[in-house]
Amino acid sequence: MKYIAYCRKSTDEPDKQILSIEGQLDELKEFAKREKLNIVGYITESKTAKKPGRAKFAEVLKLIEQEKANGILSWHPDRLARNSIDGGQIIYLLDTGKLKDLKFPTFWFDNTPQGTISNEYDPTKGSRVIKLDNSQAIGWSTGYILGDYSVTLDRNPNDEAWNNTEEFRIGFSIKCPVSETSWRIYVSTSTDFGHRYITYAGTTHGGTDYVPIILTGINDNKWHSIPRNLNNDLHTEEPENNILSVDGFLIRGNCSVDDIKLRE
Repeated sequence: MKYIAYCRKSTDEPDKQILSIEGQLDELKEFAKREKLNIVGYITESKTAKKPGRAKFAEVLKLIEQEKANGILSWHPDRLARNSIDGGQIIYLLDTGKLKDLKFPTFWFDNTPQGTISNEYDPTKGSRVIKLDNSQAIGWSTGYILGDYSVTLDRNPNDEAWNNTEEFRIGFSIKCPVSETSWRIYVSTSTDFGHRYITYAGTTHGGTDYVPIILTGINDNKWHSIPRNLNNDLHTEEPENNILSVDGFLIRGNCSVDDIKLRE
């Protein structure tokens, strides 16, 4: 295996970056030595991944396409992609076999059928959709992220967050297998009372900072269009609280998803 190492630091809010490029390089070199990885080169970039168009990231993909490397080493998955186009390119290279492995010091990845994300054609919708399969995974190891669903240690959004302060309604389409309830959606928000995950699932769920909403009647292998008012959902648990910004979206489980949009 030949790995190309990629480090990225966003220029949007450098004070919120978890590790500098130098810090990431140090960790990657230590990790590569410990795991005895063959590193063919290190590529660094100072640019946000919210939108496609990173020149150095394109170099990484070109090296994979040219089979000069068949693995990527990065500090965390969010260093590689934060938008569906870049993420789709990674998935495509995995599907075609040119990219055989991803390594992260902070995150476990296994390129096996245990847990997969694919961008595939859905005949009912007549378009390509995101399909997640965790049917044989240990836990919910596979998730599809838009924006940033995590927070820093001081409970503030990370530098890749949408930070959308105007659109507090979200819509998405979802298709779940019959009787399948092992799926969950997390919408990361900043509120008057701090960070909150507004979560949607087919069964009872919860957790720290969670506002759980149960969605029933959609586990029938059919597409359902789901419109939600995030402030109204927040008020079911915290009537006095209000959303300040919507920062990201994460979906895990066994399902297909499409048409994810924020609205006023």
